[in-house]
Amino acid sequence: MKQLKFYIDFDDILAETANRICEISKDMFGTHATFEQIKDFDLKKSLNITQDQYEELMDMTHDNRMLATYLPIKGAKEAINFFADKGVTIEVVTGRPPYTLEASKLWLERYGFIYSRIVFVDKYGRFEGDEKDVLTLDDIRNSDYDLMIDDAPIMLNFISQEMTTPIGVLQRPWNESWLAEQASSNHTILHGADWNNLKDNVTEYFNL
Repeated sequence: MKQLKFYIDFDDILAETANRICEISKDMFGTHATFEQIKDFDLKKSLNITQDQYEELMDMTHDNRMLATYLPIKGAKEAINFFADKGVTIEVVTGRPPYTLEASKLWLERYGFIYSRIVFVDKYGRFEGDEKDVLTLDDIRNSDYDLMIDDAPIMLNFISQEMTTPIGVLQRPWNESWLAEQASSNHTILHGADWNNLKDNVTEYFNL
C-alpha cells in the first residue's frame, strides 16, 4: 500500500497566526479588528491599513522572536501526530519567508509536532524569484501529495483549479465564502469547523 503524504500549511492551520496578527497590528497601528472580523485574506482590507503599514506588519510578524509567541491551534498537534502515527508523511508547507526556518523548526519542536520537513513555497508572489530552496506554484502543481490542507482562498483556488488532489480546509472567517462557493464542486474537499472535526473527516476518507 502506498504511503500517504500530506501537505499541511503552517499559519492558521497549526499556529494561531491571525489572532496574533490582530494583537500586533493593534499595538503597532491602533487597529481594532478581531479574528472573527478577518473576512478578507487581504490584511490591508481586513485591518484597514496602508501598503506601507502592511509591509511593516509582515516584517514584525515574521520576526523570529515574534514567531515564538504564536500559540498552537487546539487539536492540531493531536491530529497531525495521529496521522503520522498511522504512517502518513507530514510535510509542513508554508508561505513564510525562508529565513524563518530555524524559528519554525523550534516552534514545531516546542509544541511536539511530528513532521518530515518544512517546505517553503512562494504561494503569494511575495519573493523576488532568487530565493534559494523556495518552491514555485509550478513545483506544487507537479507534487505528489495525497491531501493538501490549507486555509488561504488563494491557495485553495489554485489547488482546486490546477490540481486533482483532495483538499483539507480548516474553516476560518476568510474562507467561509470560498467554502460556500464549492457546494456544487466535484473536487474532493474535506473541511472541519475545528481540528477534531477535520481529523475525523480525513480519517474516514483515507480509512486510517
